[in-house]
Amino acid sequence: RDGSVIFTDSGPLGETTLDQPNGSVYIISRDENGQMLKPLLHKCLAHPCGVAVAPNGDIFVAEMLKNRILRLAKSNNNCSVYHCSVYHQFTGRFGPSALAINETTSQLYIA
Repeated sequence: RDGSVIFTDSGPLGETTLDQPNGSVYIISRDENGQMLKPLLHKCLAHPCGVAVAPNGDIFVAEMLKNRILRLAKSNNNCSVYHCSVYHQFTGRFGPSALAINETTSQLYIA
């Protein structure tokens, strides 16, 4: 909506593990000075691989090696600060690899 681009970086091939998570989530946002690349979560995730943005601005991230979905919610008083929490922890070995959100119903779809 605001022209921002959000993407994941799973870290160097073969170096991101459960014991040594090196994955990140970044946002390229626009302001009066142009575009700026900012880390939302930096070198702390175990193979992030899917991102979806809800109509209210919450960002959902699939962290595949930890088999969970994270939610990044904007702080009420600062639009550039996000708070991260575990939205859902799955059972089993490896987790989701893709996410999508229905903008009409705000339902989160997980693959």
